[in-house]
Amino acid sequence: MDDVKIVELMLKGNTRGLEALIEKYRGLACSVALAVLGSGHQEDVVECVNTAFYDVWLSMPDYNRQRSSLKGWVALLSRRRAIDQLRKNLRRNQVRIGDFAEEVFVSPDSCDHYLQGEAFRRLFSQFVRGLPEPDRSIFVRRFFALETIPDIAHRYHLTRGAVDSRLSRLRKSLKETLEGSNL
Repeated sequence: MDDVKIVELMLKGNTRGLEALIEKYRGLACSVALAVLGSGHQEDVVECVNTAFYDVWLSMPDYNRQRSSLKGWVALLSRRRAIDQLRKNLRRNQVRIGDFAEEVFVSPDSCDHYLQGEAFRRLFSQFVRGLPEPDRSIFVRRFFALETIPDIAHRYHLTRGAVDSRLSRLRKSLKETLEGSNL
């Protein structure tokens, strides 16, 4: 079923439109949520996808075809729900810095002993506070706000390669700081 027909059915309150939407865009919604939450959070991914489709259903009267495709709208709502879930998980400490070890550290296996205790948190906080701008903001946006590299590049008027290079240098510096700390 094409998007126009799906929208028409949903605007009439016909659940066949919602069923068609889910069938057509379930894979996209799952991919988007999975990219934000990671593969270790399958239950959260399913919950986000279900909630995103429910959001689409409820907000169908506000949908503007000129502003966005239906596919783009589903992806946007899926991403928003996944980010909300990620923030909720962070507040409940279900996501730890170790979940991002492969991005933050060069060798995730070598950092396990650093991921515990107040000494690590203090050292890590000092490292981040000691970074010059815009490196500090780039680091925080990438690893804590989970912004994409293209978004960061756009925000700071840098190329993707420049952002990649800065993040690589920052990861190396963090690794050296942690290894030299005798934690």
